[in-house]
Amino acid sequence: MSNALVIFVQDKIRDEQLTIEDCSIPLAIKSRCESLFDTVYFSIPKEYRGVLNEIGVVRQSHDIAFWKSLLKDTDHDLFALVQADAWFLDPAVLSEMIDLHRKYISEFTFSENLPEGIGGEIMSRSLI
Repeated sequence: MSNALVIFVQDKIRDEQLTIEDCSIPLAIKSRCESLFDTVYFSIPKEYRGVLNEIGVVRQSHDIAFWKSLLKDTDHDLFALVQADAWFLDPAVLSEMIDLHRKYISEFTFSENLPEGIGGEIMSRSLI
C-alpha cells in the first residue's frame, strides 16, 4: 500500500502569499510530512508562476478530471490533500488520520473538529 501527499495551491495565489520570512510554506509542509508518504505532489494551477513551477503537477482545474489524470499516472491507493498555505499543518494529526482511514477502510476522511489547516483530507483510490 502506497500513499501520496498532494499539496494544493489555490487558484490566483502568489508566492508572496505562500511565504513567511523567506520560508516557502508549501516546501516546509513537504519537509515536515514527507516521511509519512511515498510521494509528494504539488498541484498548481495553470496560471501559477513561482518556485513550484519546476516541481509541481500543473492542473487545468480542480475537478474529477484532475484526480483521474493523477490516478492514471500513479499507483497510490491513498491520497492526502492539504492546502499549500496550511502553515499549522500537524504531521501527527495527518498520520493519525491515515491510520484511522486505513483501520476503518474509509473512502474519505477529514478532520471534523479541528481548525482548518491542522489536518487535511484523505481519499482512497476507490473514491475517485
